[in-house]
Amino acid sequence: MKKGLLLLLSLSLVFPSFYVHATENNSVEVSEEGSEEQLEREVLALKDEVIYAALDANGVLDEVYVVNIFDVIATGVIVDYGLYSSVRNLTDLSPIEQEGKEVRISVEKGKFYYQGNMSSRPLPWEVAVTYYMDGEKTAPESLPGRDGRSELRIETEGSTQGEDTSFFENYLLQVSVTVPAEKFRNIQAPDGMISNAGKNKQITFTVMPGEQGNLYVSADVIDLEMSAIDIAAVPPNMAFDVDVNGMTDDVKTLADAIQEINDGVRSLREGVSELTSGARAMRDGSGQYKSGMEELDGASSELVEASAMIHEQLGLISQSLTDGLGDFDFSEWDLSGLEQVPEGLTMLSGVLGYITDGLEEAQENHQASLRRLDEVISSLPEYHLTEEEIQKLYDSGADREVIDRLLETYYASLEVRETYETIRKYFDNVEEFLLQTIEYGNNVEETLAEIAKEMEAAFDNMSMLDYITELEQGLQEFANHYGQFHEGLVGYTDGVSELSAAYGEIHSGIDALAGGTAELHKGVGELEAGTTELADATRNMPEEMQKEIDKMLAEYDWSDFEPISWVSPNNENINNVQFVIRTESIKKDSDNTGDLVEEEPKGFWAKLVHLFSNILS
Repeated sequence: MKKGLLLLLSLSLVFPSFYVHATENNSVEVSEEGSEEQLEREVLALKDEVIYAALDANGVLDEVYVVNIFDVIATGVIVDYGLYSSVRNLTDLSPIEQEGKEVRISVEKGKFYYQGNMSSRPLPWEVAVTYYMDGEKTAPESLPGRDGRSELRIETEGSTQGEDTSFFENYLLQVSVTVPAEKFRNIQAPDGMISNAGKNKQITFTVMPGEQGNLYVSADVIDLEMSAIDIAAVPPNMAFDVDVNGMTDDVKTLADAIQEINDGVRSLREGVSELTSGARAMRDGSGQYKSGMEELDGASSELVEASAMIHEQLGLISQSLTDGLGDFDFSEWDLSGLEQVPEGLTMLSGVLGYITDGLEEAQENHQASLRRLDEVISSLPEYHLTEEEIQKLYDSGADREVIDRLLETYYASLEVRETYETIRKYFDNVEEFLLQTIEYGNNVEETLAEIAKEMEAAFDNMSMLDYITELEQGLQEFANHYGQFHEGLVGYTDGVSELSAAYGEIHSGIDALAGGTAELHKGVGELEAGTTELADATRNMPEEMQKEIDKMLAEYDWSDFEPISWVSPNNENINNVQFVIRTESIKKDSDNTGDLVEEEPKGFWAKLVHLFSNILS
């Protein structure tokens, strides 16, 4: 019972938790009953190999031995192969027969262990360890007790000595560097994982199968000492069964969202296209209105001059009547000169008619242009974007330059609309003044024509000379009222001149807006082309992603690797092979504990304790 308990305890110490063991399904049942002849027959046993290698501080191989572990199916003889310099039984005191590469051992059912020492067998990996102190390469024997910035470089690669590459291509390396925390500060290990291990810091690296390792550790050191570097080589045995449905669902959601963005950008382009057409129409209408205003402004001087002439002629006529009539006896007065008055009034009426016709045409053009301008301005957006909405637009991943142009056009359209709403009343004032002036001019024109007609009738019938005095008074009053009309006309033309000058700036803004929307339309077209390309590229992303994941997992799937013996190709029924590699430690007293093989102790229990002390040290 004691022996069994000790054996179980020994097994738990020999094999760390990361070792992989065969299942009971790999066993082959053999009857335990039989004669002594059956005890000498060869029996089936599943085998594990644990290779222990001692390196010097620079990584040069020093010693190698193998612990062979058998799971014996039945009592009998097992035959093993290996080029050992010596062997020793680690299970009991029974002898082991060794002849050349063949090892024969009589065993009972259960676990059996024996150690084989090897003199010159290269490992599947070559290890090189280099030390630096304050930037200078330093020999390991010069390091103990040093202070400064220490650097450690560990390089691993496949063996170049013709060794089978199966282990290099299918085994991963776990490299552990253990240092005292009180002596190593500010530890840097770019590819390593730093953890606490009691009073020590442990830096762990992983080198994947088939890859070269280039590992680096640096630290500020006081009184340098460090334990041995441990390297464990094990089969990764990582068969991945990854459910990526949730991930691909998220990617599909992303692809759908990108398609929605593309659809939104397409709608945006269509809206911008309509906006561009409207802006162009507004620019054309505004240009026509601007030309009309300039033309009307140019004709203002002619209107004022014509009106001034009418005003002057009315004054002359009125004054002539006053000066000519006086207290004369009409029966003796030659009235032939008055016959020209109706003709002059008729001419003035015609000139005024020309003026009112021009004003009516200007009013119609003004009304049509204003109506078109109202339609275009009303088509501009009234909504206002919030800062949050603008930020979301930038965060959407769209081209920032296109977004900037979008916002520039958006702000310009708001400014045009706001400006137009501010000055809209002035357009209405012009409209109202034009209508009043036209009405006043028409009335004056009709009055002048009627006066001329009545004067002609009076000259035909001299009995009407009694009304000459009344005519004189009427013309004087009319001339005075026309002076007010003339002053109003001058004020109107001054207002038209100011409006024409001010509208030039409005038209410039409208023209810039039209140019900006055209540029925006081009930019949104480019944006749509980009989102369309992105949508096309991401439409099949979930399926492509699944293929890439499967491909990547296949590269890291070594589950189909069949274990082989490192010791000899003649060994069969191999369950598992592991490597435990350790460098020499760096100690001030030169008592380096990296060696895994020492002078062979005597006795079974001494051997067992010696083996475990080597493994645990």
